[in-house]
Amino acid sequence: MTWIRPELLFALRRWRDACLGVLVLAIGARWVFGLTGGLLHWFGFLIMFVGACLTFLGARRALLLQDGAGLGLVDVRERLITYMSPNGGGDLSIDGLSYVAIRVGGTPREIDQIAEIKPIWILRGQDGELQVPCDAKGSENLLDAMTCLPNIDISLAIKALSSSTPNTFVIWQKKP
Repeated sequence: MTWIRPELLFALRRWRDACLGVLVLAIGARWVFGLTGGLLHWFGFLIMFVGACLTFLGARRALLLQDGAGLGLVDVRERLITYMSPNGGGDLSIDGLSYVAIRVGGTPREIDQIAEIKPIWILRGQDGELQVPCDAKGSENLLDAMTCLPNIDISLAIKALSSSTPNTFVIWQKKP
């Protein structure tokens, strides 16, 4: 038996990196603007910078994180994306990717059959195509793995995950 509701526990886990960043930022600010002087004062600026970076990255990750209750499991190892589900799956190399998008919704017939529109990662590469639900377990690692792609639009991915209108958001496409 747990004393904390599962929704609250998920929210705490989701925002823990950003909260840690704010705490580190506050400690650095205390050293910079507090009564301390000397070397600790200057070291506080470095601590504040690290805290600001942790807060930014933690907030970005929290906005992309889904509940992990979707269909399937995503595993990213050694630049290989593997998706396993009861309906199939597959694997794609990050080096072989040519197209990355997030589709919100689907065909009008699909939207009528489901009560909630859930976003789906669409990954195309030399070896085929993967369609991964954004709420699949481990899908939060996809964006981390794809940060090596040149000119990937992370802000568009955040916008796509918060969108409720059916649309396809192209996050990255390989230049010919």
